[in-house]
Amino acid sequence: MRLFRQWRISPKTRSARKRGEKAWYRTEEFLKLRKKWYGKLKKAGFDALEYTNWDTGQPSPFVTRGSTADLARKYKPAVARYYELANQFLWEMREKPGRWKKGDIPIWREHAAGKTAEQIAGIVGLHFDTVAKRLKRLEPYFQEYCRQKAEWDRADAAELEPPLSDEEE
Repeated sequence: MRLFRQWRISPKTRSARKRGEKAWYRTEEFLKLRKKWYGKLKKAGFDALEYTNWDTGQPSPFVTRGSTADLARKYKPAVARYYELANQFLWEMREKPGRWKKGDIPIWREHAAGKTAEQIAGIVGLHFDTVAKRLKRLEPYFQEYCRQKAEWDRADAAELEPPLSDEEE
């Protein structure tokens, strides 16, 4: 446990704690300086999207976890596309409820929302292994749906392309 705690705390903070001092961002000097400059920004009409209410310590309601730089760094178009298709597959599952086992749709709904199998198990009240097996069982159906969706998208794109004129051929 000691190694874990040391890993989580920055070296500056750790040494300040060892010396029995406050961290630099908790010193009176820093707090006064921060209050002064945030006051100047507020007077100038600056309204930050990423802010912390320093009176209450609450983060911005717009950015609940990390910063926008963190979000931009973590965003991957392929992952976004996967979850988009997973949500579309969920709608297909809801249209044909008799085809699926009881509990498959709630499990896939949580999966399509980006939850892990462990989180899903806690939400739906099943054992982790059961959830993992169900997701593995649904995978081939999802892959088939993705193949069909790609074919439909190609067919739609072909319909939307304007015909070539004699000059372009």
